[in-house]
Amino acid sequence: LRDGSMRVFDTETNELVLSNQSRNLNTTRLAISPDSRFAISQNMNGELKVWDIYNGKILYTLRGEMKIGNPFSPDSKFFAVASDSSTVKIFNLSDGMEVYTFYSQQKTTTIQFINRGAHLVTGSEQVIHLWSIVSGQELQTSRSFGGNGCTNINDQKDNFIFYITKFNYVFQNSVISPGMCAFEPLSWMNSIAFSESSGHVAYGGGSKLAIVNLKSSSE
Repeated sequence: LRDGSMRVFDTETNELVLSNQSRNLNTTRLAISPDSRFAISQNMNGELKVWDIYNGKILYTLRGEMKIGNPFSPDSKFFAVASDSSTVKIFNLSDGMEVYTFYSQQKTTTIQFINRGAHLVTGSEQVIHLWSIVSGQELQTSRSFGGNGCTNINDQKDNFIFYITKFNYVFQNSVISPGMCAFEPLSWMNSIAFSESSGHVAYGGGSKLAIVNLKSSSE
C-alpha cells in the first residue's frame, strides 16, 4: 500500500490472509509463490523478506532486487533475484541457501523461470541469457524478429523457446502472443504480472491496477 504496509488476499474468498501494518516496511514489490504458500516482499532499502503466508511470519531476510517476471520457480522450490545490476542468484526457498550465481556483463531487467523450471532467463530484450538449472551453465540461443512487437528466442537448431516483449517480459504461450506482443506499456506502469494458464495480465503503478484477458483480446 502507499503507506508501505502489506496485505495479501485470497482471490477466491477475498479474505485477508496476511497483513503487516508496519509503516517502516516500505514495501515496493510483492510476489506470491505458485503454491500460494510463500511471499517475497521488497522494500526501498534493497531488503527482501520471505514470508510464510500460512502463519504470517518472516522466514528470513536477504538483500536483492526482484525484476520483471515471477521470481519463483513453478514448483515453488527456488527463487531468483538480482544481487546487483548484472548478477542473478538462485536460492532455496525453504532455507534461503544460495544455489547458483549467474554473471553477465549487461544490466539485468528481467528474470523468469521457463520450461517448468528447467531453465532461467535473465538479461533484457537487447541481450538475453538462458541458463540450465541442472548444470548451472549458459545455453546458446539465437533470435528472430516476428514483426509483432516481440523477439523470438530460439535454440541452436532454430527451434522456438520463448518470446520477450519490448518491455522485457518473457513468456511461452503462443495463444496470447498477439495481445502480449502488441501490448503498449503505460507511463504510470511500474509492475506487471502474467498468468499463462488463464491468459490474464495485471499491471499497476501508484494507486492504479488493471487486469486484461489477452486470450479474449487476441481471438
